[in-house]
Amino acid sequence: MGLGRGSHYGSKFDEALKAGVFEISEDDSSIDRFEKLLADRIDALIIGPSKLGFDAVINSSQSLSQNLDQFVILPTPLKRDPNYLGVAQSLNKRDFLSKFNIASHETKLDGTIKKIVEKYSTVNH
Repeated sequence: MGLGRGSHYGSKFDEALKAGVFEISEDDSSIDRFEKLLADRIDALIIGPSKLGFDAVINSSQSLSQNLDQFVILPTPLKRDPNYLGVAQSLNKRDFLSKFNIASHETKLDGTIKKIVEKYSTVNH
């Protein structure tokens, strides 16, 4: 399994690794990871954060884009990472954070976030 160096995908992933379900090959370059896949040096790779990550890597390399038909992306993400917004207290952004939290909550309720996730998670390859 090709991974970015230092990547972490949760406890179930770690348990499978410890159980010998797969071995990992770490690197610092997504292009290198895809080239290892094409050369049969790894059986699979993890790329993120969405289909945009896949497209960005493929489009950044002529040899990868020429081999686009060799790749298959699973339609379901391996993991969804929660993201947090951090602001230094010294910036006194309480009003902004309050408005941000309200807007964030409303976009979850009205389906906006779901639509965005679906748009960038759709697999066309």
